Amino acid sequence: MGPSWENKQAKVLAVDASRENLELIQALLSVDGYQVITASNGAEALVMVEKESPDLILVDATMPKMDG
Repeated sequence: MGPSWENKQAKVLAVDASRENLELIQALLSVDGYQVITASNGAEALVMVEKESPDLILVDATMPKMDG
């Protein structure tokens, strides 16, 4: 069986403390058919990984609280 994006819409988790960055990432990827979910910090991202099982995670390497 191939990668999940061959069979369904790929799910991307974007993690960034900047709301503007998350909105931009969501807008750009949604146009190409990706399902985008977001988190604003590392702790929230860990919860989303467990809940949503994303195919790809984009993480800002320097965030408050817990970074990438």
